[in-house]
Amino acid sequence: MRKWLYPAALLAAIGILSRLPHPAKDITRLKPVRAVYLYGEAELLTIETDTGDSGSGPTVSDAYGDMKAKADGEIFLDTAEFLILSPEIPVTAEFYKIFRPTCKLVISDTPPDLETVSDYLAIHTPKTTLAQIRAFGYQEQVIN
Repeated sequence: MRKWLYPAALLAAIGILSRLPHPAKDITRLKPVRAVYLYGEAELLTIETDTGDSGSGPTVSDAYGDMKAKADGEIFLDTAEFLILSPEIPVTAEFYKIFRPTCKLVISDTPPDLETVSDYLAIHTPKTTLAQIRAFGYQEQVIN
């Protein structure tokens, strides 16, 4: 006798679920990044990518947030293969939240040409990854 309630409840549930926010992304706005350069100047960290985007802030997360806010598309750091650090920048827990574990680390005294450095590093592959640094407990230092 109450079997008619099942289809009505199902339709109500579908109606409610269709109004929830959708996690899909517009892939035309994604800007995949291959190389990232992070350096410090006057108590500010600056992050630059091979897509030409950059941002600054007192922490890595703040610099990344500034870069995302300024970008004309959505910065996609999950594709970053190479993280180039200035020697004075220590690897902190923030790095593990922003970059994927397989991101390879390079230390550089001079600013790299981000448009061409990815091709060079793909041939001369760095050995140290964020996952290795985390596994060995070097959370506040950079190893070569």
